[in-house]
Amino acid sequence: MKLIDKNGDGQISKEEIESRVQQWIDSKVSILSFHCSVRLDGKPLEGATVRYIPESFMGGAVEEATGTTDASGAAVLAIDQEKLPAHLKGINGMRSGFYKIEITHPSTAIPAKYNTATTLGQEVASDGVGSINVVHELTSR
Repeated sequence: MKLIDKNGDGQISKEEIESRVQQWIDSKVSILSFHCSVRLDGKPLEGATVRYIPESFMGGAVEEATGTTDASGAAVLAIDQEKLPAHLKGINGMRSGFYKIEITHPSTAIPAKYNTATTLGQEVASDGVGSINVVHELTSR
């Protein structure tokens, strides 16, 4: 929030978002490595699908990134290779942007507030505080 809310009013304006997007462009970082962990009720959740879906105001300029958690609850998120331009094929990572997050599991019930009615969101950027390794602490309630 502090990186975006330049005037310190506790609100994020259109101009502040535009300024932040310009910072990503100026960084010239096309794809960055991004990791997250998912914990459910304090325990690592293996086999969860994590989707980082670009916020609608990103205007289609940023692709969705997905990953599946391992036994330690960790996932590496990446853009589907088919959606990358030819010069970026073979690179696993995601673009800087603002995302809503959906976390699902094939056999463990996860409340809608973490998927279909998600309340989770994240900025992904190379200069974001803790933004390249995020822990999602979920509760089953």
